[in-house]
Amino acid sequence: MASSIEDALIKLDKRHSVDYNNDEVKLIKSKIEAIVHDISTRIGASNPNLSNTVVQCGSFYHNSKITAPDEFDFLLVLNKFSEPDVCSSQPFDDPEYPQLVSLKIDYKKLDIEPEGGFELEDDPRRRQVALAARIESDYRNSVRNCLPTLPLPDGISFTTSQKSIRVVEGDRKFLDCIRFSGPALTLFLNWKGVQYPNLNISLDMTYVIQVQGLPSYCNIEKRLPSEHPLIKAGLFAEVHHELFYSRMLDDTWRQTFTVLENKIISFWFEETESSNVCYRLLKIIRDILMPVNQLGEAILKTYTLKTAFLHECEQYPEARFWTKKEISTRLMSIVQRLLAAFQTRFLPNYFTETQNALSYPLDSEPEVENSEEDNRFIASVHEATCKITKDVICSLESSLSDDQPFKHWFEPISRTVITDPDISEDMQFLGL
Repeated sequence: MASSIEDALIKLDKRHSVDYNNDEVKLIKSKIEAIVHDISTRIGASNPNLSNTVVQCGSFYHNSKITAPDEFDFLLVLNKFSEPDVCSSQPFDDPEYPQLVSLKIDYKKLDIEPEGGFELEDDPRRRQVALAARIESDYRNSVRNCLPTLPLPDGISFTTSQKSIRVVEGDRKFLDCIRFSGPALTLFLNWKGVQYPNLNISLDMTYVIQVQGLPSYCNIEKRLPSEHPLIKAGLFAEVHHELFYSRMLDDTWRQTFTVLENKIISFWFEETESSNVCYRLLKIIRDILMPVNQLGEAILKTYTLKTAFLHECEQYPEARFWTKKEISTRLMSIVQRLLAAFQTRFLPNYFTETQNALSYPLDSEPEVENSEEDNRFIASVHEATCKITKDVICSLESSLSDDQPFKHWFEPISRTVITDPDISEDMQFLGL
């Protein structure tokens, strides 16, 4: 039987989690998927080289979405580029970035016209750079060409976001209903419903190339014992990873593990519902207590919480560690893991342990070469995040003797707002 601590945590989860059995949530889901299918089909029709397979991913599709059904994530796997022998890769020159690769695309196996100029490059490497840029340009053009005639389902319309700043000729800036970031497309939509009368929805679609197997530096399968549940479940039997065009350094491609990550996290959630409750609680507590920027966005990213959760699952894989009565214990353990990461400014990436799963500014320290504003932002976020994390640990510890544990988490709480200099600059540009 669960204690009052677990009962309070489960109540908190139910208050903030999305109800997947709700008819309006199901309706929103079906309409979003119809939009994605339509865009995917139109992209492939306008450019056969960009024919693709849609893959659902992200928190909504492993039933861990909280607050509202307002974020949907999809991969568009480029079918022709993912065929065997069309693409080959080699590690990027700098070993500091093991996840980056230089990609060689055998464009002669594809029906690509040379009008983009990549065939005119004498240097084979520059030719590949030009080809990668051509793919990105074709993708963006295909999307922009299809949007004006894209029929939106009833109840859904385009909207704008302060994150969708677009620059046009003369450095004029305005808010758009669409944002491109490398291979990622974000559509900003609005839903007019009953339970959600004015819900802003972000729809992310990222094109990737699928590659069979895992890169050598990803040691997840090797570090797990043969009796580990992930191994016994056969999750690595036919595994692959993805490449997406990053242009981070010398027009490189980044290796990612989105599909495998979704398989792993879904596996744990199917094993025990309490693990999903625990994961949702991490996001709920973050959204209640942790610092936000001036747009009201959480500075502590969900990917960090997900990484800490996956490390916990790997260390404690048996179902007995994830029963209803163990929720507070697991939650405490993960939060302590996060505190250690914040203090050292490093959390091992689940798939690439030498890489940091913390993002800016939590992975950074004030530096002489930084501006005073940037250093103040870094220091403020670090101090506030560590303090609040310690407070959460104290609350979990003291809940054993509290008749009404976590009562203050159910009441309105004023959150710490920390100004991000980069956001301020964009807002000043737009006069916001």
